[in-house]
Amino acid sequence: MAAITKGILAAAGLSAILLLAACSDSNGNTSRIIPSAAPLASAPNAAAAQESRTEWMTETISRFTGVSFRFVETFKLESGEEGYALRLSFIPEAGSAPIKEDIYRSIAEYAWSIQRFFPEIQRYEFHVLWDENSKKEAIGATIGGEAVQKLAERYSGIKADQQAGLGTSWRSVFSDITESAEAKGWHEKDSGV
Repeated sequence: MAAITKGILAAAGLSAILLLAACSDSNGNTSRIIPSAAPLASAPNAAAAQESRTEWMTETISRFTGVSFRFVETFKLESGEEGYALRLSFIPEAGSAPIKEDIYRSIAEYAWSIQRFFPEIQRYEFHVLWDENSKKEAIGATIGGEAVQKLAERYSGIKADQQAGLGTSWRSVFSDITESAEAKGWHEKDSGV
């Protein structure tokens, strides 16, 4: 049990370090005050305060996204009545044979890391593109509704199962997954070869 907890804490620590790095400016300064959602209700101009927070969130998450995914095509954070929605399309860093489970893991870890700092995000939409030239969508994965509410629980459960040597799948994190015909032919898991 201690090894499981240690593994989860290590993953949490790495996420915190990456997000703090994303919050710092080009000189590495993290002294910038992080806008809080709490003062928004009492602010004389709540709309301006909300806009300022949205801009800060967009900048912070965009930097973290650049650290997490090397080939980002589109990144958008939108505010709506039910909270924020994050939409991201990227080309995965994969060799000649992409492994779907690695892609799902990287997306789940990214969403989990962001959710810990920005719980107001209520929907994540990921579009995994393939072929750098045509940029065809290979995988569409969404974390929304109940899946967002249970993201931390599912993430921790999968990490614990992995530590225990149990067979797991990151697919359970998502509320919806679609795969193109090409993606269906990709390896599910690393065969170790």
